[in-house]
Amino acid sequence: MNSLTEIKPLIEHWMQDKGIFLVDIKLSPGNLIVYADKPAGISLDECAELNRFLFNSLDESGFNEQHTIEVSSPGIEYPFKVRQQFEKNLGRPVSVITTEGEQVQGILESMNDKGITLSIKKTKLRPAHQKEFLFDRIKEAKSIITFNQEHISLS
Repeated sequence: MNSLTEIKPLIEHWMQDKGIFLVDIKLSPGNLIVYADKPAGISLDECAELNRFLFNSLDESGFNEQHTIEVSSPGIEYPFKVRQQFEKNLGRPVSVITTEGEQVQGILESMNDKGITLSIKKTKLRPAHQKEFLFDRIKEAKSIITFNQEHISLS
C-alpha cells in the first residue's frame, strides 16, 4: 500500500462513526501528512489514535520504513478543502478568493449544496449586503483570525 488511492479509503473507513472528517492528504517521498478535523475541533488524542492506526495498518507493506506519518488538524490558516470546513465555520469571518481573482471578506452566513453566502459589512462606498459564491468558483477560502482588544487602565 503506497498510493493515495489505497490510503485514502483506509483513513475514511477508520473515521466512520467518529465524527472526524478528512481534510487533505499529502504524500511525498518520505512523508505522509494527513489533515483531519471535527466540527468541534479534533483533539491531540484523536490525531495520535489515527496516527497509530495508520502506522499499524501500513507497517506490513513496508511503508513505514520509507515514510514518516504525521496526523494533524489543518490549523486556522489552512485553506478550506472540504465542505465540512465551511460548515464548521458558519457564523465566523472568512476570506474568499474567486477563480476570477476577486477577494472578499465577510461572515459565512449560510451554505447549501451549490455554494456559500457571505454577509459583507457596510463601507463608505456600499451598504451592507450578502453575496453568494458557488463552490466551483471559489479558488480559496479560509478563516480570518480576529483579536478582540480590551482596554486596560493602569492607575
